[in-house]
Amino acid sequence: LLNISECNYTWELFFYNMFKQNHTIQYTGCKIPFKHEKTLTDYASKLCFCINKYQLEHVEEVEEYTGYNPKISCDKISIHNEIISESYSKFVNSLFNFQDSKIEDKYTGYALLGKKINEDGNQSTILFVKQANPITKLNTKRNAYFRNIDNVLDYLTDDVYRLYYKADCIIFHENIYALTQSFEAIFNLEKSTNKLKDNKVGELTAVQNISANEEEFKQALNGISSRTFITYSEERLNTISTSEGRREVSQKVGLPVNEEGSFLIHDKNDAKKLMNYLCQKLFYEIDDESSLYVCNNATKLV
Repeated sequence: LLNISECNYTWELFFYNMFKQNHTIQYTGCKIPFKHEKTLTDYASKLCFCINKYQLEHVEEVEEYTGYNPKISCDKISIHNEIISESYSKFVNSLFNFQDSKIEDKYTGYALLGKKINEDGNQSTILFVKQANPITKLNTKRNAYFRNIDNVLDYLTDDVYRLYYKADCIIFHENIYALTQSFEAIFNLEKSTNKLKDNKVGELTAVQNISANEEEFKQALNGISSRTFITYSEERLNTISTSEGRREVSQKVGLPVNEEGSFLIHDKNDAKKLMNYLCQKLFYEIDDESSLYVCNNATKLV
């Protein structure tokens, strides 16, 4: 983001609304014109400066989004990730396919879009998104606002439009970089991770060679947080599809197998252990490989 104001971007501002329709999240966008083009360019320059200084200064690293990363990291998630791709497409389409309309009284948030043409002739874009109503209503029961007209005060009743010098997420090079947890609400991740969880629980309960009480097995898996399933590994699921793979995993994580090589799931702990293995949440303590731990947030050092 450094020196982005010098990169020949042109800027556009959109207000957007989120709403539920037929149990799904929808978006509408409205492009906001400015009297002077330089006003938006100046705002974009100051926004980038403040994000670098106040939001990114203490970020130590960029981590793939897991739902559990610490505040000192910046979450990154591809716009093609299954938990966000649908909402992202709806959101962006609402901005790019906007219809000219009168500015409404209230919005969910706003987005600042920067566009430039690269040397190869292709267009690059960067999008700053903030989840906050940009409209401040001055005519309230709590406060009175006035303006000075020739040293005479008169009521100021017009709406005031406020843009912050910070963002909740930045969309750049087909990735979403989350600066706050608000980006989860913007893209409705709670619902999409719940859907992901339902799909993976159904997928695992349908796997052959797992000997368990189906109802208890499913109940145990449903007790796991939907965020855990963000790191679900199809590669590990393929590993346990073979008898050899199940025996190897059995030795690593202590899940019993029968003579045919099927997992024996005796209780909820066994079920959760299997799912935490598939979601890459099981780790050994470096000085005690006999102790296995569940860890939602782990940083790879080597």
